[in-house]
Amino acid sequence: VLAKEGLDARISMEDEGNNLCQDEGKNLASEGGICMKDEDASVCHLFISDDVLVEILLRLPVKALLRFRCVCKEWRLLIDSQDFVAAHLHFARLQQRPSFIIDQDQELCVFDAQHIRFRVLKDIWRQTLAAKFSDDINVELHDYLTLYCWSDDGLCCMGINVSFLLCRRHVFQIINPATRSSFILPLCGICYPNMCEIISDPTSKVYKLLVVEDFHGIKAKLFSMGVDISWRNLDGAIPSVNRPWVPKPLVNGAIHWIFSHDTVSGVAAFDIDCERFRNVGLPESLLLNVNLDFLANFQGSLFVVRVDVAGLKIELWLLEDYRNLLWVKKRVIDFPFLHIAVGADDASTTYMGTIHDDEILFLLRVENVSENNISIKNYTISYSPDRERVETMEFRVGKPYGDISLYIESLVHVNATELGNNPP
Repeated sequence: VLAKEGLDARISMEDEGNNLCQDEGKNLASEGGICMKDEDASVCHLFISDDVLVEILLRLPVKALLRFRCVCKEWRLLIDSQDFVAAHLHFARLQQRPSFIIDQDQELCVFDAQHIRFRVLKDIWRQTLAAKFSDDINVELHDYLTLYCWSDDGLCCMGINVSFLLCRRHVFQIINPATRSSFILPLCGICYPNMCEIISDPTSKVYKLLVVEDFHGIKAKLFSMGVDISWRNLDGAIPSVNRPWVPKPLVNGAIHWIFSHDTVSGVAAFDIDCERFRNVGLPESLLLNVNLDFLANFQGSLFVVRVDVAGLKIELWLLEDYRNLLWVKKRVIDFPFLHIAVGADDASTTYMGTIHDDEILFLLRVENVSENNISIKNYTISYSPDRERVETMEFRVGKPYGDISLYIESLVHVNATELGNNPP
């Protein structure tokens, strides 16, 4: 079977490689390739240097690369290497056309503004869970798998309720939709998660899953993949989480989010290295709306984006001095499009991510309620502070129903050994 797949992959590679060389790969081949013709000039053999080969492979989608692993041992080692995985991920982040992922009841759908890139049924991961608990007749899986969070490394976290006799627990899975791989985490005792975040430790390069539950008291647990064999409880004061599934920007070694408790709002942070929660001070003049305002990572700094619906404008506040918590108002830009949210029954924004290091994407959700109908409209908006440009994104493909998030396709491996440096 592998031999046949390898042959098919080689044939496909030749076709795709020829097309690629004819298009964007021509320059690369001319720099590092040598074309030699047979005596009868009927066959042309193209010899491509290793450097040029890597440059060509970096431009291919994950689906093609998974097939090309079967071509030969050298290609398999190359595509599986950490250096290539990191380089492919870096190249994907620089793509001009961003991709998005939508969580539906039975499938995940990945698309860009032009095309549906791929769909994957969530049942393949549900079957993995069912197989894990198949020997225990007291275990029952409930409902659909739910997509809780995603990272800019192409990984997602999904969860499902599992009943054990009279108690209910949540089982979490780290998945890579592009490679269809998954890793089931041990039971953690969390029943109703309010926050779930995949975070990558910049020092150890270990992926961690942070889960917070606010049910009969707030508690937080952490699991380091490839390092821990069980969940660890986190001590100290734990900030509230008002909007659990909103992406939390990573800046200065910590993830950040806006919280609101009683009449007080602010910015909370979780330091990945020391694994501690803390509050980030705000100036008295910066009053946050937990539904409309959001945090963003822009060129490596933490920003507050204030969406003023009544004033039809957007304000950008920069945490200029992180150590001394010095905030500065950097930009105010008019955005007449916000008139669609004026007078709405409900309006909210969701930070989706920052692409090309200078373009902030967010989702504007407008809800209007009438006697016989509830109208909900979502608008994907691109904000470029340096160019002082705000515009809505148009999609040629019909967006399926569901929550939309920014997605980066990657080859990042999902198993206990390769998600950490020190597997148990």
